[in-house]
Amino acid sequence: MNLIILPGNSPRNKEWAHQAAEAFDDEFDLIYTQEYRHWDMDERIGEIISFPTELQELERHAPLTLPYMIFAKSAGAILTMLAVHKGILHPQRCVFLGVPILLARKDNIGIDDWIKHYSVPTLVIQNSHDPVTDFRTVEHFITGHGKNNFTLKELPGTHHTYNDFKLLRRLSLEFLKG
Repeated sequence: MNLIILPGNSPRNKEWAHQAAEAFDDEFDLIYTQEYRHWDMDERIGEIISFPTELQELERHAPLTLPYMIFAKSAGAILTMLAVHKGILHPQRCVFLGVPILLARKDNIGIDDWIKHYSVPTLVIQNSHDPVTDFRTVEHFITGHGKNNFTLKELPGTHHTYNDFKLLRRLSLEFLKG
């Protein structure tokens, strides 16, 4: 079984992604961690994720041989939903942390369309008062679209960091091994 890690937008998430890979190192045959092109300060291609660029990177570099799971934070969750929508990714299961629904809607990213046909069993771990999107908003988004392939886990918290890897590992493995 392989794991693809898709971190959040900020360059701070480069270290987060490496910590996530380390947390799951003994559980998967191969772990691929995507490092986003806009993190490369030499290229200065922008300060936010380019979904078309990252989709191309996924197709080029990710170990897309089945079976694989996805562990994605924030923008990585949006990238996952888009890649599944476009038929680029076909994961068995996903774990999403800190899904930024309000930002995606504000930026006119098509998550409301993508979720309609999204059927991958997915665990969403969201902090109660995540400043990007709180748990209740995520819950209403998912239930409002009538989706039953999502398992929601609310954590107490007022941050968007999701760096308690011991807890995240335990919750994720319980779900991923389903």
